[in-house]
Amino acid sequence: LVPMVAHLNEVRLTLEALARARQQLDEAGHAYGAYDVGAMIEVPAAAISIDSFLKHFDFVSIGTNDLIQYTLAIDRADEAVAHLYDPWHPAVLQLIWKTITAARAAHRNVCVCGEMAGDPAFAELLLAMGLRSFSMVAKGLADGLTGSADPRDWNYWKREPLAYASELLATKRSSQAIDA
Repeated sequence: LVPMVAHLNEVRLTLEALARARQQLDEAGHAYGAYDVGAMIEVPAAAISIDSFLKHFDFVSIGTNDLIQYTLAIDRADEAVAHLYDPWHPAVLQLIWKTITAARAAHRNVCVCGEMAGDPAFAELLLAMGLRSFSMVAKGLADGLTGSADPRDWNYWKREPLAYASELLATKRSSQAIDA
């Protein structure tokens, strides 16, 4: 899993380094197993360039904590601006949507890791966007599924992902307006 990739040249260099390592293992007579190479999509440049990246990787993992932080130029550890950290920001959601749909169209596995994966409201939204793989702490699994629609219900899977995601966002925005 290649972290913080932003440039196609980084992809090329990484794959060349892996090829050199395989060659060295072969020359030394060391056995190694098959492996998949994936990329962390955690900077906006990677999400925007996802179509090019998917040609070189077997899977991608969306690192939502960093993606949100870098998209919004917010250091969530800095108390002065941490309140501006907004996982519901349309730019963030658009980058996530673009990554999920591109990966699915390219028949590549895609998962989400980060706090967003364990949040029940986001779990439902990510499912609606077409995501089927979540990486989270074990406690997050139970929390993430509590309150989301029942995925055993056939009607759940028949929904049009983008339309359903839009419904969820409208509901979220309405509840935020009421809370304000």
